[in-house]
Amino acid sequence: MKLRIEESSFNGTHILLTEKSLSRILKDHHVNGYIILSASREYIRKNGNPCELDDDMILTDLITGEIVDESDLITGQRLSAENNKRTADLRKSIISYKLSFLPVLGGYRYDDGTESYEKSFIIFPFDRKGNPIEWSDFEKIGKRLGKEFNQESILINDAKSNPYYYKIKDGSKSMEFSGNIDNWKINDLTQSFFTALRQYDKNKYPNYSGSPQRFTLENVYLSPQPDSIMSGHERYLSGELCMPVSVWRKLYENGSL
Repeated sequence: MKLRIEESSFNGTHILLTEKSLSRILKDHHVNGYIILSASREYIRKNGNPCELDDDMILTDLITGEIVDESDLITGQRLSAENNKRTADLRKSIISYKLSFLPVLGGYRYDDGTESYEKSFIIFPFDRKGNPIEWSDFEKIGKRLGKEFNQESILINDAKSNPYYYKIKDGSKSMEFSGNIDNWKINDLTQSFFTALRQYDKNKYPNYSGSPQRFTLENVYLSPQPDSIMSGHERYLSGELCMPVSVWRKLYENGSL
């Protein structure tokens, strides 16, 4: 699916992530905290194993620990397909824990004009019926999902202290957001998360001799919204926070977005 990056608050089934759109769809779901995580990997071997690129530009298989040559990586449509599968599997796992969640898309534009997007999830300490989940249990689930899907880090906001990136490998904080926690809006943190996802981008190949291709995070969108009340109801029952496109269209036409 090609995501056209533009400034409009309403773009077909894509809704721009703003404080207004979030307040419409989240209501009070985020006031007790949330976790942002992804299933995608920039580097995946032909055998399906995810890889990690270190500061010395060395690729390591996260499953076997082997050093990996760039010729063993999948690219292009095959990489996109594998990450789509990983994202679908993460969604199933989130649903299996009966969590409320919000799928989001980060839209990127590279210096050469090409566009791409990344899929992630914001999960909340409430079940699909709105019943609260103990934060300690919820946090364990988020960390477990981050490890299961071989992520370097997840973003945690417990609504009581400064949000931070939790490193899956060693359990440390890789970056903590300073300042008044009331100043960190959910859309700001989501944009920070999407920027961090691409911070090690090396223009597809780890041994690329030039400078990494620069990118700009243009916008963050809600995942494509349901095109009917029926499909919206089905997704709502799974725990996904969403609204039919017809509702969003009315809000946009009324100037409420």
